[in-house]
Formats: sequence, structure tokens, C-alpha cells
Amino acid sequence: MGWLILIVILWFLSTVYESVNNSTKERIEQKKKEQEAQTRLELEQLRKKLASASREASIEDNVPQKLTAPSIDLKPTKVSDVDTTETINIPSGKTPTVKKSELVTVSVKDGKRVYESALVSTLRSYGVECLWHMTHVDNVLSITRKGLVSHERAVPIKRVDISDPDVQRLRGGMDPIFSRKIKAYSPTYIKIRNPMLYRLKNDSESLCLIEIALDALDYHDVVFTDGNAASRDTKFYSNPNDLKYLPWDVLNSEYWSDFIDGKRKRCAEILVYPSIGARHITRIHCNSQDTLNSLYRMGVDKAVYSPRLFFG
Repeated sequence: MGWLILIVILWFLSTVYESVNNSTKERIEQKKKEQEAQTRLELEQLRKKLASASREASIEDNVPQKLTAPSIDLKPTKVSDVDTTETINIPSGKTPTVKKSELVTVSVKDGKRVYESALVSTLRSYGVECLWHMTHVDNVLSITRKGLVSHERAVPIKRVDISDPDVQRLRGGMDPIFSRKIKAYSPTYIKIRNPMLYRLKNDSESLCLIEIALDALDYHDVVFTDGNAASRDTKFYSNPNDLKYLPWDVLNSEYWSDFIDGKRKRCAEILVYPSIGARHITRIHCNSQDTLNSLYRMGVDKAVYSPRLFFG
């Protein structure tokens, strides 16, 4: 009789355990489904937000801007850092269209989900954490208020031009991706310690290096190059998978002179059309304490003293 009672008790315990186990599995599965649904909802909301921001940025880019700044002629030395170039011929027919990068990477930072485009996440995989733009100190206040603009748009608002005029004429060529003039893009460098900065080393106290967050690339058409965009040997890309064709050995080395065609390759660019909003600027680096103090007096609170980034 005792063994019969024992069997009944074991059967009852087994039934209860199986019931609890199934209930736990169901709760876990239900919670997993709820999390997946929440993630899909957040992705959709973010896509709508990005689309709305892109439309607003496009409208803002078309608003005429008025700015008066001192007209200073800062001419670089005559040595050119790029070879002569030629205009890229675009095949006849329709202009190719390129879809903006889809959101593919989801991570958690400070308890919040972070979404990145394929281009941004791929750049990070190559060790790129920001982009760079160099400018004259007299342009900084305008840039912190209105953002970075293309050379075409910078001329009418009278920003101080530190570029080589001969090189700018060569940048009148068309890019082979969107068939736009190269000078219609806002240019950024992958590495700021490059031949252009070296050529201007004697004027470094009047220069500022603008550090730009990578998420600026999620809002506009983007083209990247394997060298100075004005050179005839430079190739243009827009697919994130083509970042593998960039000269990472030159970009990650301390000196470009150790490589064949290193001067051109070290100036690899990421071109953003048509502008980069001021909200994407993270820091403004100076090579002079006087320059830093001057920016502070103007209310530029993102300015920092970073002589290690400059030459000389």
C-alpha cells in the first residue's frame, strides 16, 4: 500500500513540475515576442524620425543664409599636394540613384538602444570614430551656428577660404555616383594629420580642426574616396562594403611618405551633400591658447587646446 501512495505522490510532483516548466517556457516566449515587437516599433519610429529630420535638413539647407565675416586672404604656400586632374565622364542616360544606408546595427549604451547605419558601423569597424574638417578661426562662430557647408555655399556667405585656388578649380569636376560637382559637397577627412594640414603648418595658429560625429552621415547623400577628391587617380564610392578599397595602411600609419602615392591617399575624403548640421560638431581643436581664449570669448564652448593634432 505504501509503494502505491509513493507512486501517486511521484506522479503528482511530476505533473506539477511539468506544468510549472511549461508555464515558465510560455512566459519566456511571450516576453521574447514582446521585446521583438517593441524593437520593431522603435526601429519604425526611428526610421520615420530620420526621414523627417532629413526633410527638415533639406528645407533648412535651401534657406538663404546671411553672414558677415572679416575678409582675410590666407594664402597657402605654392606647393600643391595633389596631381593635376581631369573631369570624370558620366555615361549618358539616367543619373544613378543610391539608397541611403539602412539601419542595421542595434546596441545598448547607457541603458538605451543605439541604432547605426551600415556606413557608420562599417567605418567604426575600421577604427574610424569621427570625421574632420579644417578651417580658419574666423569661420568657427558661423560654423557652430549654421553648420558646415560646401565650398560653393561658403563663398556667398564670405567665409575665409584656406584652400588652394588651383585645387578648387579642379574640384569643379563631377562625382560618378550622383553626378554632382565635387565642390557642391561638404568635405571631411578621415585623417586630419594629412598633407593639407602639413602645408599650412606655418599658419596653424589661425587654423581650427572641426571634429564631427559619424551620425552626420545618416542624414544626407554620402560619397567617399580613396584619396584627394581633386586627383585624377582617385576613385569614388558610396556602398559601405566598398570601404575595403580605401588605403587603410596609409591612413593608419604615422607617415604617408613611406608609401607610393601616399600623399594623395592620406587625403581620403568623405563628402556629404549638401551640408553638415552644427549639432554634429563635437569639438573644435586649436593650436594656440590665444585662439582658444578668443573662441571662449565668442561663446564657442566646444573649443579645446590640442597642439598634438597639428604640425609645428
